[in-house]
Amino acid sequence: MKNITIVGTGYVGLVTGVGLAEFGNKVICVDIDKDKISQLKSGLVPIYEPGLEEIIKRNVKSERLYFSDDISLSIQKSQVIIIAVGTPQTSDGVANMEYVNSVVRAINQNLKDYKIICTKSTVPIGTGGRIIKTLSNDFEEGIDFDYVSNPEFLREGSAVKDFLWPDRIIIGTTSDKAYEIMCDIYRPLYINKNPIKHTTVETAEMIKYASNSFLALKISYINEIANLCEKVGADIHDVASAMGQDGRISDKFLHPGPGFGGSCFPKDLESLIAISKEKNISMETLRAAKKANINQKAKMGTKLENLVNASLKDKKIAVLGLSFKANTDDVRESSSIDMIEFILSKGGIVRAYDPIANASMLKLFNNISYFDDVYDAVKQIAYEQADEKSKEVNSKLTELEKRQAEVLRQKAEVELARAHPDFSALRESQDFHDWASTQDSTIQSWLYDNVDNSKLVIRAIDLYKMDRGMTDKPAPKSKKDDAAKAVTKTKSGDQKTEKKTWKLSDIQKMKPFEFDKYEKEIDLARKEGRIVQG
Repeated sequence: MKNITIVGTGYVGLVTGVGLAEFGNKVICVDIDKDKISQLKSGLVPIYEPGLEEIIKRNVKSERLYFSDDISLSIQKSQVIIIAVGTPQTSDGVANMEYVNSVVRAINQNLKDYKIICTKSTVPIGTGGRIIKTLSNDFEEGIDFDYVSNPEFLREGSAVKDFLWPDRIIIGTTSDKAYEIMCDIYRPLYINKNPIKHTTVETAEMIKYASNSFLALKISYINEIANLCEKVGADIHDVASAMGQDGRISDKFLHPGPGFGGSCFPKDLESLIAISKEKNISMETLRAAKKANINQKAKMGTKLENLVNASLKDKKIAVLGLSFKANTDDVRESSSIDMIEFILSKGGIVRAYDPIANASMLKLFNNISYFDDVYDAVKQIAYEQADEKSKEVNSKLTELEKRQAEVLRQKAEVELARAHPDFSALRESQDFHDWASTQDSTIQSWLYDNVDNSKLVIRAIDLYKMDRGMTDKPAPKSKKDDAAKAVTKTKSGDQKTEKKTWKLSDIQKMKPFEFDKYEKEIDLARKEGRIVQG
């Protein structure tokens, strides 16, 4: 068991400290952020990572894990000092070494006996050499200290698992003594024969950058293949699955999406490009991966506009998932940021949901709505879309009904002209209107209320012409039996006829073929006064 101090309680530092404590070491996690240390001491975990809170509690209870804001004392108490502070990207793409340099100065001031200085932070290649040179001004390498590069390969969302069951451990050092001590702190992995690779410091630093940059390149590649699949009609999921079955390729990171993000890939890709530029080495594949990722994020906005097929102004749009990947609250470089910015720039209204990362995104966007339930985020949008769709359908139906009515009107005019070529002249005749005014309401409704039902109008004109002696043709007879006579049998076997009373509104609604069927019955009902309003 070794005494270890982890400087920095961010994502890498906290998971590393907890993992090494789980391996049986005595670990102090130290940070200058007093509020964060206070939270950790009280059991509050400042980041979300599955399984992390449970393992912290277990190791604090077992007195293998401690938290402190006293860097000097923590360094003095430990044999291994692990630097795990942030190296954020600067405007020109290189890693900001301010925090690493600050820790090195603190180590220099508190180096009282032999210690291993180990870097977990992702640092530019050559950083280890510069740290050795700095400490060697006051101390002797190999006597007072040894330096180790021990890069991390943790995936947010599965970092605890990655640390406890790693694919490989890289230990970069020129000191056999330091290598043996590092193997000892990873003793459970060493005993279980997990791959531990001994390299030089520079090689270890390069392995980290090369690994992350290759994964970023792989993501950009499959995203561009997905874009092409969309154009040629291929299924990207089948393509990626078949590619992944090739052992030379593997199926890892072959999942198309809106582009990569997070705290590692974008920053490490930029840093490696910057290093290559500094060394006058052209890294065209890395530049292409970077450009493809930028294009992919922009493409998502274009796809959204195409799906909506209209302006996004005042449109309510739900953004489901805010972190750069699942099972984390980290929104750094998340594609959701680009999507939200695009929607807002077009005048859209964002309703955001993430099971974990709402609070993180709120720090960037306080002008959008956040929801704790995915249903709440989408239900209002769904209701409004259904209402708009209903209005659209009703509008189309109304327009269709108008067109159908016009077709019927034109058809009625053709039928009228065929049956009574003189109808237009009759309609202008005063005698015709005088006759119509003397008729009952049924005849008048046929003439004036049923412009689309030519059968009723033709029947009324037939009656007018017969009354005026303008035709020898008798009133049209139905070829059907009198449908008005409903025959029922009495107990004695006699037959009894019941005459039907007709509603004027029912007759007006009749289709021409229906009127043909009941023409004789309706004519008889009119004469006998069995047509009523209604």
